[in-house]
Amino acid sequence: MGNKNKNTKYKDKTRERYNKKVENLNKEKLNKVNNQSKKVDKIDDIINKSSIVLCVLLVVFSLLYLFKLVQLNIIMILLVITVAIQQGLVSFGAFRNKNYVKALFSIFVIVCFLIAFKYVVNPV
Repeated sequence: MGNKNKNTKYKDKTRERYNKKVENLNKEKLNKVNNQSKKVDKIDDIINKSSIVLCVLLVVFSLLYLFKLVQLNIIMILLVITVAIQQGLVSFGAFRNKNYVKALFSIFVIVCFLIAFKYVVNPV
């Protein structure tokens, strides 16, 4: 009978130590996350907002063309300019973060948009 009391006391102590370790680890992780969230880069924030602005501009351009307020050529010029600027920002941020695949892909998107623009404005 006395042996069971020793085992339960031992288990209780180990459980308390384990809980303290888990609490300390959770506090450390929370501190790391808080420090990282405070270090949000302004350029990354601009890049994230530029994609939202691009989506809004796409909706506005499509509505302008839908109601025949603006010609398609003018909309295409504005669209290519905005997409090129936004993808340029994305590639700049990707190069800065050493994500070269994303940077090359965004440059590829810019080139594809320029080629598509050339064929829309001056069809072969």
